[in-house]
Formats: sequence, C-alpha cells, structure tokens
Amino acid sequence: MASIRQRGNNWYARVSLWDGHRQREKEIPLHTTSKTTALIRLSEVNRNEEDVKNGINISFAWQNTDGIVKYKQLSISDVSQQFLASRKTLGLAESTIKRNIHSLNLFMSLIGKSIPIESITTKHIDVFKNYCICPPLSHLPQGINIDLRLLKTFFRWCVRNESKLAMPYIEMIKIPQSLPSYITEFEWSKLMKSNMLNEIDKTTFQFALGTGCRLSEPYYGKIDGHWMIIPAEHTKSKIEKEIFLSDELIGMYYKMHNYLQKWLDRGFKLENYPGRISKRFLKVCRSVNIKHRFHDIRHTFAVRRYLVTRDIYQVKKELCHTSVTTTEKYAKFSLRRLAHDFPSLARNRQNKLKTAIMDTDYMDIGNALPTTQQ
Repeated sequence: MASIRQRGNNWYARVSLWDGHRQREKEIPLHTTSKTTALIRLSEVNRNEEDVKNGINISFAWQNTDGIVKYKQLSISDVSQQFLASRKTLGLAESTIKRNIHSLNLFMSLIGKSIPIESITTKHIDVFKNYCICPPLSHLPQGINIDLRLLKTFFRWCVRNESKLAMPYIEMIKIPQSLPSYITEFEWSKLMKSNMLNEIDKTTFQFALGTGCRLSEPYYGKIDGHWMIIPAEHTKSKIEKEIFLSDELIGMYYKMHNYLQKWLDRGFKLENYPGRISKRFLKVCRSVNIKHRFHDIRHTFAVRRYLVTRDIYQVKKELCHTSVTTTEKYAKFSLRRLAHDFPSLARNRQNKLKTAIMDTDYMDIGNALPTTQQ
C-alpha cells in the first residue's frame, strides 16, 4: 500500500517499487496542503497502485484539467525524443548526437516506434543484436557494440527518470583485443614519397606525427607562445589541452590554418574539413599500397615516444589521456620489435646512452685522480 509524506506544506503519495535489483520509491504529488484531502487522494493512488508499479504513466484527477484518471503508456519513440533532448544539453559533439540518433532509429526500426518503453526486455536486445550480426546488415562487432553502449545509456536514463521500472540486461559482443596499429619508419618513408602527396598533405601528416593530435584538434587550437591550446569543448575528454610546439611545428600550424582559411572562403564548413583530410590520407596510403587510417598517426606518435622515453606516464601526459590505463596498451609492444620498426630512433637513443655512459665514466675517472697538495 502507498503511504503519504509531507514535504514543506505539500503532501505526496509514496509508492514502493522493486526494479529487479533494489527497492526504490516513486513519489506522486497530491497537490494539496490539507492532510484530509491528501488521505482521500491517497486512496485513489492505492486503487491504481499496481498500474503505477507496472510503469504505466497515470495522470490523476487532480493533475489534469479534465478531472478524471487518464492512462498513457509512454512509447519508446516518446522517451527517445526526451532522451536526445537531454543529451544535447550535455554539450556533446554534433557527430555524437547523430550517432545516438542512428543507433536508436536502428533499434526502433526492428521493434517498432510505438512499443511501450516498459514492455522492452532483454529478449528485444538479443533479437536486435542478432539482427545486426546476420545478413543483410552483417555489421562489424565494433559497430554493434557502439549501438549497444548507446542502448545501455538510454535505458539507464529511462530508469533514473522513472520512464522504465527495470533495466534490461545488455551484453556486449566479445572482441579479441588487438594492439594499436602504427606506421613503421619504412611505411612512413613510402608515404612521404607518394606522387599523390601535395605540400599541404605532407605538412598536415607531419604535424600529426610531431604532436600526436587527434584529427580535428589543430583546427580549433590557438597559439599562445610555444603552446597550442585546444578548448575543452573540442577535445574528446572535454578537458582543455596544452601541447608544446617547436618552431618548426608552429610554422606547420600556420601553414595548415592558412590553407583552412582558403577552404572556408570557398564557402565550406569547418566541421567538414577533418573528413576531407581523413579521405586524403586513405588515398595516399592506397597509392603506396599500405593500409592505415589517419588515427594510426596518433598511435605511431605514442609508440615512438615510448621507445624513446621508456616512460608510459610521460607518454600519457603527451597524449593528454585522463588515465594511464588508456596509455598502457602502447607499453605492451616488444621494445625489440619497436626498435626494428623505427631503426633511426633506436640508433639515436643508443648513441645518447653511450654518450651519457662515457660522460659518467669520465667524471668518475676525474673524481678518482689524486688532488694536488698545496
């Protein structure tokens, strides 16, 4: 049975719910400051208690202008619109919102837009997963997991906002973990010699290798001395980034932005420019018969820095990761393999170590010489 609770001067009906994991409460405003009226309205809530527990959206007589009890089961279409509106207030990138819409639309194309949100169960999720795996869709596991992660976020939001009583169980597709793909020194040399490579392509690719930036970050960054400052709203972690640039990299930065301005002057949009760069990189790679994507340049920066520094925390800082756990994948490569794939870096490091050892030995010998007595 429901009970009443007073908050300030107003009374609320309190209905206990079990969501399959824990006991929680749903409060229904009684819209009165009178306890007598509250008890009368509580009896109406108790007559509809089972429907409330089953997730049916009820508008009681004192909550609407018609003065009667109204029942409405929220459809997944209704709730998804509310969910997407809440996502937009979080400051997410437009591309992320579009991907959210795609995932929800794909799910609703299978189960229907009018199905009550409370009726969706784990079975619907499993059917959707098989629908994506099998022909004619035959989506890749990585893409399916993106859709499933969005559904997890969506249904958690539904439970928090009391649009749904229980969270369906959503199991991700297990994917064998592979190490990041990087571009070897030999492959990079081939890339830089491609006949398809123009001057701005070369500058853009070299800047990415020298900084480890993500594809779009340099175009939103501003120069402050020798630092490139990327605003929080244009970073993946939503934290402002500071990247140190050498004089050579600063020159590359301005060359890239001058070319970008010409692109904008032609009436194109800034948000479409990174996609153009990504396509150019794929074309240049195909011209020299190597298979890589633009983000592999960031992986290459990371493994090169780890080979030189042997300090995963330093690499974490340079990549601007929020957790070293994300960076640790670069420490899983064999150093012997990295030395083979980046021979010039390995030689430079070896020469520096030899120089340091010789300098140390010279200082030790100097310290061991007898001092001249005055």
